[in-house]
Amino acid sequence: METGLALPLKFKTGKGDEEVDRVLTTSNKSWDVGLRVIGSHLYVIGSRAIVSYNLDRPAESWSTVYTLPNANIRDAFIGQDFLAVLEQPDVLAQPGGPAAAQVQAQQQAAQQQREQVLIPGQQPPEDGAAGANPNAAPAKPSPMYRLHLYGTYPVSDKNPAQSGRLDYVKEVTDPAGITANWQPIDGGFAYQTADGKVKLLLGARPEH
Repeated sequence: METGLALPLKFKTGKGDEEVDRVLTTSNKSWDVGLRVIGSHLYVIGSRAIVSYNLDRPAESWSTVYTLPNANIRDAFIGQDFLAVLEQPDVLAQPGGPAAAQVQAQQQAAQQQREQVLIPGQQPPEDGAAGANPNAAPAKPSPMYRLHLYGTYPVSDKNPAQSGRLDYVKEVTDPAGITANWQPIDGGFAYQTADGKVKLLLGARPEH
């Protein structure tokens, strides 16, 4: 029966049957953190790190913190075998640079949109529509993005925990610049360049 009460997450410490509360951390210091739940897995997605927790087995977790210590994460896509992290390299987002100004403007626009008073029965405005921040700078293309693919497949036949291993890193560049419009498709990704073209980044399913 549903009670609405919080369910404590506990895991064994290795000291006999002792159990302690499992504290779930975001590994991010900023407010822009999202949560996605797929099955028993909770993914905490922030601009600096992504953490995966197994809510059924709280001792099982992994993070991108150590493999992406200075990440500037723009999006994440969760698939059957991989979690793909879309990163805009920090060198393109140094304080005072054009990419940094773009990120700040987008964050301010998002914050202002969240603070708007909504009228019952009225749909919230879309990005760029009336009601959005009219002074927000348009999204500017970036010369390069990186995709980092982490394994969500089991560690082994005997260990069902997600591996969390960084298997692939792919740099994507384009002389026209690449926008932040990325979409997962069957077998890869589609992204848009600044000259209005849609390009495909395809891969093959590996054997584990």
